Amino acid sequence: MPRGRRRRASRTSPLPFPQASSLYDFVQYADNQEIAVSLKNLLPIWQKDSAWLGPANSYSVSLSNPPSGSASDAAAYVSASAVLHVFDGWNYLSRAFDALLRGDRHTAIHLAYYAELRSAMSLLASQGVGVFNTEHISVGTGPAVKMWAKDEGTHKFVWRVLIEWAQTSDGIDALFSNIAVDGASLEDWLKAFGADRTSLSALTFEWLSAWSLDVDRFRKDRDLRNGVSYRPDSIRWPPEGAFDALSESIDPILDAWNALAPLGLGQAGVLDLHLLREALDFAYAAKTGLQPGDGKHSLYVDSYLRTVPVDRRAFLTRARDPNSHAILVASDRSRDDVVAVMSRAILILRLASASANGLLRRASVTVADIQFWLDSKLTDLGLWDVSVPMTDFTDLWDEVRDDIRDVESWRSSQMVADTSLALSQVAARTSITQFQRPNFWLLAN
Repeated sequence: MPRGRRRRASRTSPLPFPQASSLYDFVQYADNQEIAVSLKNLLPIWQKDSAWLGPANSYSVSLSNPPSGSASDAAAYVSASAVLHVFDGWNYLSRAFDALLRGDRHTAIHLAYYAELRSAMSLLASQGVGVFNTEHISVGTGPAVKMWAKDEGTHKFVWRVLIEWAQTSDGIDALFSNIAVDGASLEDWLKAFGADRTSLSALTFEWLSAWSLDVDRFRKDRDLRNGVSYRPDSIRWPPEGAFDALSESIDPILDAWNALAPLGLGQAGVLDLHLLREALDFAYAAKTGLQPGDGKHSLYVDSYLRTVPVDRRAFLTRARDPNSHAILVASDRSRDDVVAVMSRAILILRLASASANGLLRRASVTVADIQFWLDSKLTDLGLWDVSVPMTDFTDLWDEVRDDIRDVESWRSSQMVADTSLALSQVAARTSITQFQRPNFWLLAN
């Protein structure tokens, strides 16, 4: 057989749904309210079968492309996948940090890439787009379904449709209406700051394209993706430098937990505050043509946000804590090291969790409604003994907080020269890489 691109199995039966005329048509057809209704309609199945879809749904079996089935089956699958994809993304991130604690950059990048990919798939699903192998679906009002079946594989299609969706009003709302600081959504903050929809659209595109950058890189470079997934990393030239336990593992873990610590249900206190500042900086630059930090910046912020407490305004103008969060700094587009990929994964996971949270609220679904699934994950992953009462999911932070204090105390008390000792000291704290935990408090409403 000639060498070349691997041939995908072609469909022998007719497509189950009509084709969209263009990618624009495909994206515009998707209806996120229909997805919310479909999710709400699953409640009887959850109560009866303790399963997301139940045996009658044609999508409840392992599949690579949409089967011949009803539009309502497809809508139910897409709605459930929005919640499940983002959880899987957090799970990939957790495993990536496990790999970093063992000095394994290669595996960490591989897993963090898939965390980004699943986050993007979750974002799309929450808006009505289901991604499969080579045939993809858009759920519209009814429900009704259109397809995109042009032999575009998962990696290529996710990037293209995500960027198309980022330029829609639904993309703006998904990002900025579901993250809140001081009781107001980022969208409300930005409107109070004088930002118009053009600025919000540009910022949506900027964040999604930057934080799913590795999906694009791996899409365009199949050899790069295959190299990470299938090739031995130690054979490359030039050889990689020695693994630095502090800068490549321990400090990024501490930075990640600092960013994601819950301020309350649905909130990552520090990260959300930094995202707000980054958003306002972007809006300021777009409106004035000036860069934040110039002489007019503070006056501009004060004029629009005069009712905001002085201490908060000091943060937003960078008069206090002027540096961007380490996660944001490391996510810079120009970087492709393991910490950069991990940081981008964290950021797009935050956006995907916010969008999934918004889907649950639109559907009037609470975490109590999906307790059958949440309890199984808490138990299977050893995160919580479900026989012990929990106030709410922020209780999952307590063990992490205690382990972080131990690590920070040890980290500040000595200069670490022994890599194996440094990594073993952190790995001994079980919760320190359990980044599935933020999924629970960010999903809750």
